[in-house]
Amino acid sequence: MLPLGIWSNPFSFIRYSLTFNRTPVKIESDLWLILYSLTKTAQVKAGVSTIRLVLSGKSRGLSSRCTGMTVKSMQESDGELGMIRKIALIAGAVVLLSAVVVLCIALTKPDEFRVETSTVIKAPPEKIFAVIGDLHRSPEWSPWENLDPNIKRTYKGPATGKGSVYTWSGNAEVGEGWIEVLEFDPPTKMVMNLHLVTPMEGDNTVEYVLQPQPDGTKMTWSMHGRNNLVGKIMQVFMNCEDMCGDAFQRGLANLKALCEK
Repeated sequence: MLPLGIWSNPFSFIRYSLTFNRTPVKIESDLWLILYSLTKTAQVKAGVSTIRLVLSGKSRGLSSRCTGMTVKSMQESDGELGMIRKIALIAGAVVLLSAVVVLCIALTKPDEFRVETSTVIKAPPEKIFAVIGDLHRSPEWSPWENLDPNIKRTYKGPATGKGSVYTWSGNAEVGEGWIEVLEFDPPTKMVMNLHLVTPMEGDNTVEYVLQPQPDGTKMTWSMHGRNNLVGKIMQVFMNCEDMCGDAFQRGLANLKALCEK
């Protein structure tokens, strides 16, 4: 088995350099042969028509010795080379067609999205708003806070009210971003701007609405925003609204347990 190394020409062919009996030898091969060598190992005689040897240095008697020489990662026959080319072309066509289909489906998705869920909490609106209106208390009920024990939190602006900002940075499940209170109307409504940095950058609007009920308070948690192309492509493979809605339900369950104590 001979040591090979690619040394030039990335276009129509690729050359190999090797040493045979202390004599430098260069082998030029079609690019498809090199691609083939990445997927399958073959033993090929160095005298076939698809290979050209360019010798430098002393080459006396070398050609007779090269006749039986085998080189790793080359092609056995022109017929097999043609088959590899066909497979590569078919694979490329399938990938391209799949990408076009996904893009076409993605373009049918709506330009706006909205996720909303609600629950009835057996507590007065004032008690519930005291919890949700203070961003410092988010770790007590947020469905994402327990996904990363090492999450980093910072707070800016007033403790509560308009202009209050909560910033976080965590692992892949938590991501990174910040949320800022835009409207603060206790004990019935709070509107915030949610800015995500990771896993996907974007801005959405989050709303908490509290409505008194005979048996407690109806708490509605919603989020809406623009559905960009990346978001539309993601929706081809997963139901992002259901995933987000499930998280909202877990958060409301935490809030319900906290406020009904």
